[in-house]
This record gives sequence, structure tokens and C-alpha cells, in this order.
Amino acid sequence: MKRIAVMVGLLGLCLALPSFMTAQEDHGEVGVFADYLRFAPANSVTNFVGVGGRVGINASPHVAIEAEINYDFKSNFTNTTSNGINTSFVTTGVRPLTGLFGPKIQLGHFESS
Repeated sequence: MKRIAVMVGLLGLCLALPSFMTAQEDHGEVGVFADYLRFAPANSVTNFVGVGGRVGINASPHVAIEAEINYDFKSNFTNTTSNGINTSFVTTGVRPLTGLFGPKIQLGHFESS
């Protein structure tokens, strides 16, 4: 588990490295994305697919305010009995809505003169 965490951290650093080296002159960012959530509380597994949006506004050269929200559509999941003959499809009453909001501090941003 530690190896996976270290590899994910190094991959994230490699992907973020070009943004540390370039000067950002923009005032904000807007984006749309697709979302996939695998929810497995006990013996059942439910996969949710949805859409989301993201917006970021640069308050200063070193600080940005970002917000992100996504909505997952209703989903069906399957219940199978132990004999393997009876199967039932059930629609979930859950539709996850996830959001994030907060500041992003950008270190190492230097302007060349």
C-alpha cells in the first residue's frame, strides 16, 4: 500500500512540475469532467456515473480560490441469491452530490524580468 501511495505521489509531482515552471497570466479556469464512483458498503457493489464542473479564480499570483461539484445519476444494482437462479435489479434511491471548495496556494511562482 505504501508503494502505491509513493508512486501516486511521484506521478502527481511529475504532472504538476510544468505548472511550477511557467508563469500564469490567466485570471481563472473553467472545466467540465465525467465522474465515476464505485460504492461497496457491504455485499453489494454500486457503480455511479455522473458529470461535474470546476471553476478556479486567481486571487493573486500565489493564491487561487477553487470550487468543484459533481452529480452522479441514479444507478441499478443486481442482487443474486446463493443458488444463482434468482436475480433482481434494484434502482438506488441514492444520487451522490459531491463538492469541494477552498484556496489553492501556489509556491515557487517567480516572474522573470
